[in-house]
Amino acid sequence: MSLRVEFLSGADADFQEIFNRFEDYRQGFGVEFMTVVDATLPHCCLSGDCADLP
Repeated sequence: MSLRVEFLSGADADFQEIFNRFEDYRQGFGVEFMTVVDATLPHCCLSGDCADLP
């Protein structure tokens, strides 16, 4: 079974804040962070069965 991950509006604001902080630290760092988040989320183990994780 595949579970759908849904972010609440507060999570969007949190991601935007951390993106901005990373970009303030170093240009492009926020984009790099979001790329890693986007690549990692599909592999999150929400069901307790983590056998498919790389």
